[in-house]
Amino acid sequence: RPTVLMEDKHLEELEDLKPQKADPQFIRSILKNEEFVSNIREEYLFVLLKYILEDKKYNDLETIPLVPLFNNKFGKFDKSKTYYIASKEQFKLFPNAGPRYFIPIELLKSQKLLPNFTDEDFRKATNIKEFGEPTINSLLNQEINIALERDWNSSGIQIPNQQWLNEIWKRIIDSALEPYSPFPLLEVYDPNNQRKPQLISLKNAESKPLIYHNSSTNSDIIKTLANLGIRFTKHQPDKKLSKYIYELGPSNVLSVIKKYQCVEKKLFTNKKDREVLCQYFCNDMSLQSTTSG
Repeated sequence: RPTVLMEDKHLEELEDLKPQKADPQFIRSILKNEEFVSNIREEYLFVLLKYILEDKKYNDLETIPLVPLFNNKFGKFDKSKTYYIASKEQFKLFPNAGPRYFIPIELLKSQKLLPNFTDEDFRKATNIKEFGEPTINSLLNQEINIALERDWNSSGIQIPNQQWLNEIWKRIIDSALEPYSPFPLLEVYDPNNQRKPQLISLKNAESKPLIYHNSSTNSDIIKTLANLGIRFTKHQPDKKLSKYIYELGPSNVLSVIKKYQCVEKKLFTNKKDREVLCQYFCNDMSLQSTTSG
């Protein structure tokens, strides 16, 4: 057999060598090599993710590509980027942005990672947040373009559609609406031609408010106001939307006629329209007189 001659000091060094434990810090240093991670099966990626979180050194996660996303993808831990923990329903609201920004809460629960991802220290270190109104505020421009008005198909598959619009409003109505003012989020229709529905922005509606009308039948006053170019909506009025949507009533009709500058633009050329308006306001005055009497 071959024999290796070594000095005593080298023999002592070999005796002192002991196996090094692969602790979370060491594993993190390896995982920062994206090429290494790309060759690991998904089930093992979750094993590694759980292990590197054990020592709670969350500030050392930067650049590790183990943020679980929708569609079986992973993103990098990146403090300059905000990921959002979201449900499947919330993910559906953002088909463009969701795949790059959303972490499936159902997956975190099934992998028993939710306590880690909702830990306050973890969130501060990673900038990972729960889905909420600020998420919509931040990502809405990736789903719908800023515009004063646009055509839309309320029953279509593509966003925006009626279901999507309802869900967005449900989530933002109790928040400050100013950030959403440039986006076309209010449905508008012409009672005389309902084949051309549109969406308009809050900014647009503030200068020319909408009148709420959600009936399949149009009274004479509705037809007359539509003839004057006044716009209508089926969006339910709300105190937060009082600048944009008016209830149908004599005082509101007068306010809208003024805002639309119907007199200045000489829009009262149709005799029937004038008669309808006159009768509408006269009936209201008669009603008030009867009530006060």
